[in-house]
Amino acid sequence: MITAQTSWRTTGRCPFETWLSELKRKGSPILPEAREAWEAAGDISALCLSQMMLESEAGTTGAGSKVKNPMNLSCGWSNGGHVWCSYPTWTAGIFAWRQWLLDPSKPFAKTDTIAALINVYAPPVENDTRHYVDFVVERLNSYGAGKGTPVPPSPVTPEFGKVPRPAIKLDLVEKPEGAGWSNYGPRDNLVAIVFHTVLGRASTTGDYFRRFDPAYNDGGHGYNALTDWGVCNQIDGPALDGTILEWNDPNSNRSPWASGGEGAPNGDGPALLALCKKLGRNLNQITEAIEVSRLHNGDPVSNKCMDSIIKLTAWRVDAKAAKNGTSYKTWPRNGYGTMMTITHAEMGKAGCNAGDIIDEVQRGVLEVLTFYQGKGLPVPPVVPVTTKLDAVTLPDGITVDDVRKWLGPLADPNGSVTVLLAEEGARTGVWSPIVEAEPVGPVRRFRCANGTTVISDSKGVRIARRAA
Repeated sequence: MITAQTSWRTTGRCPFETWLSELKRKGSPILPEAREAWEAAGDISALCLSQMMLESEAGTTGAGSKVKNPMNLSCGWSNGGHVWCSYPTWTAGIFAWRQWLLDPSKPFAKTDTIAALINVYAPPVENDTRHYVDFVVERLNSYGAGKGTPVPPSPVTPEFGKVPRPAIKLDLVEKPEGAGWSNYGPRDNLVAIVFHTVLGRASTTGDYFRRFDPAYNDGGHGYNALTDWGVCNQIDGPALDGTILEWNDPNSNRSPWASGGEGAPNGDGPALLALCKKLGRNLNQITEAIEVSRLHNGDPVSNKCMDSIIKLTAWRVDAKAAKNGTSYKTWPRNGYGTMMTITHAEMGKAGCNAGDIIDEVQRGVLEVLTFYQGKGLPVPPVVPVTTKLDAVTLPDGITVDDVRKWLGPLADPNGSVTVLLAEEGARTGVWSPIVEAEPVGPVRRFRCANGTTVISDSKGVRIARRAA
């Protein structure tokens, strides 16, 4: 039986069925991420669920519910009140909670019992701590907790400079200052990566930047524009798909005229501009811009292209953002607390919006940073799908044969990817065929026609990106 003096580190997992049932009971917005969120809580998911039901009633109430922070993690104080951490997904918020509890540099590391943990997590000065402890103990017992093994702490200090440099094709654009770039001084700090949609092909964009159009006195738009990086997509042809192009040396003093906009900043844009002002630096001096090869906003991104975007982003963050304290522990935020992943649309360029890829990029970069900076620390564990397809609860009138037919010939008829997509279809009512599947290998991506992407590796399978 769990008591207030039980070690919170041994409370263990709660069954996924229990987790799902509680989310359904509360009508939780976490439901679309139920499995991923449960996996992110890892070996202390019973404690997570117990605290989450008190903190936000599974993301349905409280300040944290507005910023996908179901555990009400506070990033600091302002004007006498908490500044609540904001996360791109509910899963990221839960993973951050787990990292906080297991980080030896945080005060939770010195606690062992449930009572001691809650006294630090929700101190009596602003909480009814006794009620909090009693509530968590009652829930843990109702969830059948207490059968876990002690969870070890996370590494104390991230190791920087470990993420490998991906393969890059040099396509440096040479033109005079004032033609698409300015010298604002050293680009020795990185506070954000700004994602652009080419609205064309990355493979021809370097020439577009170089070309002086005599129809215009100043050479035209292309001659007066420049970004740092481009990533080719399937529209650039099979041989170039996934190729990373370097148009500008990001370690030089050339700051490209990349990420401004004629419209009003929105989303995370205003916070980034405020940070630039605070640091006394130009926006393009302390950001790097990545162009994704697509003819239109929202066009498909191939597996090779996405893989290269993730590898490039993780490498740049590890190589350059360490100066401000950005690491796997702060990601997707920098050391100043603002978002590291920004779209050009958020900077006021409404017609250049790569927002549909941000969630998958954030998740992928977290995996890379955690592995290399965290000394091999695993990211949210993914439990293999062991359910057979015929065990999935399908809507009335839909059969297993229907599912196999709808998912198409690229789906393994009884495999875990098919099972996961069947569960997703049963939840959403959308059955989109698999249109792209990577060859057999240690990591495979499966992309559906509606944009849903599934990753399968040694840890199991998971949905990396859902259809908009």
